[in-house]
Amino acid sequence: MRLYRVIAWRDGAGVDEPGHPLHVDVSRQGGGRADNPSHYEALYVSETPQGAVGEVFGDLAAWSAAMFVVPWLPEGGRALATFEADPPTEVLDLDDPHTLVAMNAKPTDVIGRDRERTRELALSVWMQGAWEGLRWWSWWRPAWRNQVLWRSVSDSPPWRFSLLSVEPLDLDHAAVRIAAHVLRRRLE
Repeated sequence: MRLYRVIAWRDGAGVDEPGHPLHVDVSRQGGGRADNPSHYEALYVSETPQGAVGEVFGDLAAWSAAMFVVPWLPEGGRALATFEADPPTEVLDLDDPHTLVAMNAKPTDVIGRDRERTRELALSVWMQGAWEGLRWWSWWRPAWRNQVLWRSVSDSPPWRFSLLSVEPLDLDHAAVRIAAHVLRRRLE
């Protein structure tokens, strides 16, 4: 299964350094949909390139070259990383109504902007120890599917997928153009 992630990228960065496609800076986590940094590292990915782009830049009304600049990463910029998960990741699908019933959750608990509730749901699944993460539909476009993958902060085994490519992003990148069209964002 292919997975995609928009990253702050610096060519040559090591896996434990900012700018690497698999780097997760736990100190910057805590505000995301499924973040629980005292328990696990959260790596957010999408199942389509345009979904990854839409998730990162969806809040911007107009898209310009400035959105690809990463001020805290000298000689870096935004890029699209493509991964292969083989076998596919074992994620709990929150788009399954049976799953939601079992969790005593509603669709609005999954996709709503109440981060306290979404983090609570994520932690309850993580505590079960049976899943590598969660899968849900995008706030921006329900046809886009997202995943959060996690690993314990106390024991950090490598992520269970391989990096296929890293493509620098710009306004002409196909995933940017498709996401902008779908989300009706103006390209400047």
